[in-house]
Amino acid sequence: MTKKLSISLLFLLLIVQVANAQTKKAFKYYNDAIEAIREDDYEEALKKIDKAIEEYNPFGLAYELRGDIYLKQNDYKTAISNYEQAISFGKMDYLYNKLAKVQHSNALYADALQNFINYGNKLTRKLAPDEKELWEKYVASCKFAIEAIKNPVDFNPTNLGPNINTENWEYSPSISADGKSLVFTHRLPDFDVPSEDFYYTELKDGKWTVAAPVKGFLNTRNNEGAQCLSADGSIMVFTGCNREDSYGGCDLYYSILQEDGTWTPPINMGKNINTRWWDSQPTLSGNGKTLYFSSARRGGFGGTDIWYSELQDNGVWSVAKNLGPIVNTSDDDVSPFLHWDGQTMYLSSAGHVGFGGRDFFVVRKDESGEWAEVKNLGYPINTPADEFSLIVSPDGKTGYYATNTIEDGYGGMDLYSFDMPEEAQAIGIAYLEGQVLNKLTGKGLQSEITVVDIETGQDYLNAMTDEKGNFFITLPSNKNFALNIDKKDFLFYSENFSLTDNENPERAYEMLVTLNPITKGEKIQLHNVFYETGLYDLKPQSLPELDKLYSFLVQNPNLKIEISGHTDNQGAETLNLELSKNRALSVYNYLVKKGINKNRLSYKGYGASEPVASNDNEKGRKQNRRTEIKILSNVP
Repeated sequence: MTKKLSISLLFLLLIVQVANAQTKKAFKYYNDAIEAIREDDYEEALKKIDKAIEEYNPFGLAYELRGDIYLKQNDYKTAISNYEQAISFGKMDYLYNKLAKVQHSNALYADALQNFINYGNKLTRKLAPDEKELWEKYVASCKFAIEAIKNPVDFNPTNLGPNINTENWEYSPSISADGKSLVFTHRLPDFDVPSEDFYYTELKDGKWTVAAPVKGFLNTRNNEGAQCLSADGSIMVFTGCNREDSYGGCDLYYSILQEDGTWTPPINMGKNINTRWWDSQPTLSGNGKTLYFSSARRGGFGGTDIWYSELQDNGVWSVAKNLGPIVNTSDDDVSPFLHWDGQTMYLSSAGHVGFGGRDFFVVRKDESGEWAEVKNLGYPINTPADEFSLIVSPDGKTGYYATNTIEDGYGGMDLYSFDMPEEAQAIGIAYLEGQVLNKLTGKGLQSEITVVDIETGQDYLNAMTDEKGNFFITLPSNKNFALNIDKKDFLFYSENFSLTDNENPERAYEMLVTLNPITKGEKIQLHNVFYETGLYDLKPQSLPELDKLYSFLVQNPNLKIEISGHTDNQGAETLNLELSKNRALSVYNYLVKKGINKNRLSYKGYGASEPVASNDNEKGRKQNRRTEIKILSNVP
């Protein structure tokens, strides 16, 4: 027995010595593989790893390293197989996290979810707060992706065609609020460093014209791109890089479109917006007074954040502020696009729960005007790849974006359009385009424009026409608005737009407004004074217009006016006269209560005696039911 036991022990010792020798040799091959990787010689590294595994097959570290090499070579399937093999040998629970991330990036969401859970269950040490936050995000992302793929949204991307797309790269589209002008970034490979230029196309007869470089001083041999247009298409804000007047590598600039179709030399938007960090991807609000953009500056929530600046009364942009934690995350949040409805923003983000890369999201303002929940646009609009540079048409129904993942492309990135899912659509807009003229001379008048939300009585927009009286205004079509145009020494003009009905499905209003100098006998129609049907009680929606009339009288203290009431011809003449008189009296009483001297005011009812349109149809009768003021005297 003793002799047999001694022989067995010697045999076992021999096996251990051989195993130790094999292990040492395996680790030598393993270290040689690491050296080869440092020299970027992955072929040699794989040979050494294979030899290491031949010497010592349950070599988990070797399988992990081999997986890492295949991952660098984008052979994800083989990388996953090696990570799984390494885990099978035990004592490598940390690899569940690496394996799960590779599966997640390759849309293997169910497998990734299980391995993220395995990682969480088997990890013996406690995760640091930032590690736990990231792990929770991955778990949530997997769960979201699994459900989103089960419930896809309709998606029909359509290439914008050879008039726009080429074998080069086209991306970062921007569109005017009338939907007729499209500007995009076109990348040329003609130089040692690829050059970005701006191209434009116009919508004619339902088709985009052949794109051409913009005219003027914008395109250079340097990089300029990631631009946006003002609502009327007259101002372009864009990103220019490596310029002499920049504050950092990439800054925001603006240029103005001239009457001859050329763009002015760009002007840096200044230190309140630009920093020594990357500042790019601008979007302007419909009224041109708020600029949103992406920036990698310090002071954000991490990565790249979305910031905003407001145009002050003195024409200077305010110091940029961070948009806040509802929109921004600890990862990259980029490519903002604010729709002209003023309530809906689209962005690309790697920080919100999605499919893994940068996804498209939509976020809206709530009733208090604060940004609310950020929502993913869904699958297959979003994929494991990066999605960026999304804009949405003025009616909210069409998205435009750039991608190189669709087989019908012309090469590089191409521009595509697609139908926006209904739940992600912005509110369609109306736009008012016109000019204000002096009625006597026919010349343009630079005038003040005020737009009031009729339901709330709050100012929605305050703006000025240009020096020639031209204006372009965008309004969301889910509200009704009152419009006032005012110029010192002239009678003001009022109008209302009932955008919640379908009277003008195109939502395009072209206006030629003539203002009369304050002269005896001239009249103003108060389009935004409303009464209860058949009654003379003023509706609350009338107050902004009446307050405008009050201010007008205060600013012109020598004026005496008549308040005139008019009706259509429906009903008895005596009743119409009485109704029209009482309606005029209601306005009179309001002004007196506000403090206007009674000696400056008179009122009169005209009934149906002075129609301005036919009483044979409702449209005409509606025009005849009106309140006017008439200038009786203007004593200096």
